[in-house]
Amino acid sequence: MLKDMHQDDRIALREAVISLPDSSPASLREVVLAELNLPSLPRRRVSAGTLIMRPEAATESLYFIMDGKIRLYRLAPTGEEVFQGELGPGESLKCPRILGQHECHTFAEAIVDSTLEVLSKPLIERLQSNSMAFNQMLVREIIHRAADLDQRFYETSVMPMRVRLHAELLRISRRRRDGALIISPPPTHQDLASRIGSQREAVSKELGRLERHGVITRGRAAILLVREDHLRREITGWNIGPAAASSGTRYGNEAKFEVPALLKSRPTPLPFGERIG
Repeated sequence: MLKDMHQDDRIALREAVISLPDSSPASLREVVLAELNLPSLPRRRVSAGTLIMRPEAATESLYFIMDGKIRLYRLAPTGEEVFQGELGPGESLKCPRILGQHECHTFAEAIVDSTLEVLSKPLIERLQSNSMAFNQMLVREIIHRAADLDQRFYETSVMPMRVRLHAELLRISRRRRDGALIISPPPTHQDLASRIGSQREAVSKELGRLERHGVITRGRAAILLVREDHLRREITGWNIGPAAASSGTRYGNEAKFEVPALLKSRPTPLPFGERIG
């Protein structure tokens, strides 16, 4: 049935899943607790450096991060880490194995001491069979995760290093009550390089350039993004297409992009599945 759907119908279906009613619980964990009528789930404390998920070991539980930070990455044949994302409090870690017969190629490592709540496989299967709310929230989280990976793939494929770095600085920043954007604690240059697929030396050089031009200020406790507008302008022209302009790719807490003029004249893509001639 899905393969016969028009592209517009696919988009409408996706948006319908994402746009759940405002009355719906705010998180997957809240749905789980409500559906199971539980106050909490079993907790597991892991120390920094613990591998929670790895390709060669079956992971059949779903984990909710209560505190701490989890890094997701794959390993290249050279042994180099390929950054895939980071999870913090309020987010959940899911292995593809719990959703189907898909292999898991991702490592999930605690980068600080972290507390996890564990949803076991039997409870997952019970919720999948009996709870529409759980399935809707699960699909929404998977779509958001896929969108984030798609954006990172695009950035790595077409953006120059300095623009990728600007995008990552905005992405990991948080807005203070006074409106300023900060990154605290500040990541190491090696960590930033790993996130954007670059080298530490290149990241150090670009951070120095940004500081000299007054775009950022750096301290031991935080990086302050002084000229947020400059960083956003650098990214704008690289986020092409009507979707990026209308919905906005999320960098920090705000985003608004315009389609570059030369792209507005491009022909509209054919509907999904149609062929030329």
